[in-house]
Amino acid sequence: MIGADGVNSQVREMILPDAARPQDAGQSIWRMGARCPEGLDVYTVMVAGPHRIGLVPLPGDDLYLWMLDSTLGPERPAQDRLVDLFRERMAAYGGYAPEVASQATDPEQLDFRALKWLLVEPPWHAGRVILIGDAVHTTTPQLAFGAGIAIEDAVVLRELLLDGVAPVQLGERLAARRYERAAVVVNNSLQLSRWEQEGGPPNPKAQELTAASFAKLAEPI
Repeated sequence: MIGADGVNSQVREMILPDAARPQDAGQSIWRMGARCPEGLDVYTVMVAGPHRIGLVPLPGDDLYLWMLDSTLGPERPAQDRLVDLFRERMAAYGGYAPEVASQATDPEQLDFRALKWLLVEPPWHAGRVILIGDAVHTTTPQLAFGAGIAIEDAVVLRELLLDGVAPVQLGERLAARRYERAAVVVNNSLQLSRWEQEGGPPNPKAQELTAASFAKLAEPI
């Protein structure tokens, strides 16, 4: 059996009751789909103190917006406050941001989530039950590789199965291949998140850590 049921994994609770628990990362993320302003044709990141936004043009006239927020706690704001809080934060930005912000008129347009992180040290299994993905390694989005390492887990697990690894050995072999790589993403993303929460200009060490992370991730899995 494979438990791939996310950061709040019930399978993890059942098979590894003493495993690490998800922790608050100290940031929240806002997400919204919008109409792309005319002339915006490149992925644009902007920083304003404790917030930063990404404007991501998509095919057609669509746009994806994300905003990392270091000013709100882990509790979701009241639904009727979401639009006002979002617009207050977006008011710090110029360029194409005001046009995008003006499209937020209904709280149903906005996805707001407090960020959590998790890194479970092996074992990732009990008997013939194995955990993969966010159930054992949940990351903040700074390296944008959370989905990537979850997919890699599945690829490696398939490879081990095709190699004829016995079921009772799969969990140990999988964690041996995956833990270090997952730790790079979780730990380095969390460090980047903590630097962002300091506010002010981007930490000069952030570019170096990001480059080192992607160099490590370029290695074979």
